[in-house]
Amino acid sequence: MKNQQVFSTVLVAMFLAFMSISCGQDKMDPQLVLDEEMIPAGYVQESNPSPDAMTRLEEFRLKNPNDNFYYLKRLETNQVESDWMFPQKELLIEYAESTSDAGDAIVGVIVKKIKGDWRNEEFTYTDSHPQPVGGMQVFFEALAKSIQYPEAAKKEGVQGKVFVEFMVDKNGDVMDVKAVKGIGHGFDEEAVRAVSEAGKWEPSRIMDMSVNTRMILPVSFKLE
Repeated sequence: MKNQQVFSTVLVAMFLAFMSISCGQDKMDPQLVLDEEMIPAGYVQESNPSPDAMTRLEEFRLKNPNDNFYYLKRLETNQVESDWMFPQKELLIEYAESTSDAGDAIVGVIVKKIKGDWRNEEFTYTDSHPQPVGGMQVFFEALAKSIQYPEAAKKEGVQGKVFVEFMVDKNGDVMDVKAVKGIGHGFDEEAVRAVSEAGKWEPSRIMDMSVNTRMILPVSFKLE
């Protein structure tokens, strides 16, 4: 009789454990688990990264609820290869965690699943900002020479500032220029034209990779 009671107790315990595991599995979001074939060699998906990486991961997920973000731990951290970016087209690196501010040893990355090639994506976090070839001073001097003050605005004494958005692509070309906050009177079109023709830029970089970056630049129109 005792043996039967013990056996029954064991069965109940096993059943409760199984139910607990099953419930836990039901709560797991399968979209947050990457297929093994999508994970690049030298990386493994990590569910409990460092506190800093976890904070950033949660921020990405909260700000972008329609996207799926993952943390991948790098297995080798002694050096960074020149092609440390992923060969997979479906993953885009949003944040790289390193052992120092210089980024000399990548320990893990937060990636987002995308459609298409990540090389054509626009990056948010980069190691350097785009800079005009020759520097900002040379750029603004060239911009000032290029800009033609709209005659109608000049006669009316109108002045103002136009905010121009554009992308500096991985080749340093200025693309997709548009006025995102204009003032009319012909200023918007002139600011867009001048920025479009202002020349090449040094693209932003992640480690040794040139990447696409979007910028917003104020262009002022003042009468002397």
